[in-house]
Amino acid sequence: MAFSIGMLLCCGKSQLADKRLAEQTIELIEAFQAKEGHLPADLGELHVTEGPVYYQLEPGGYIIWYGAELGSSWVYDSKTKLWTKRG
Repeated sequence: MAFSIGMLLCCGKSQLADKRLAEQTIELIEAFQAKEGHLPADLGELHVTEGPVYYQLEPGGYIIWYGAELGSSWVYDSKTKLWTKRG
């Protein structure tokens, strides 16, 4: 039982850190767009390495995602400004 609780605490902290990193990445993307007038082609333009947070251009915006539990991800859509869980 202690092992399971330890795993949950570990994974919960990791997801919290990933969400913070994703939110910081969103801020960088929005600042880049405000300054340059367009979205970055990839995270390399922001001097950010992909993983554990990922970025993809979409028609009219972009999405950011990071892993939740096995087989699912939290996804941010810049068009709606909402996070949804997928998978």
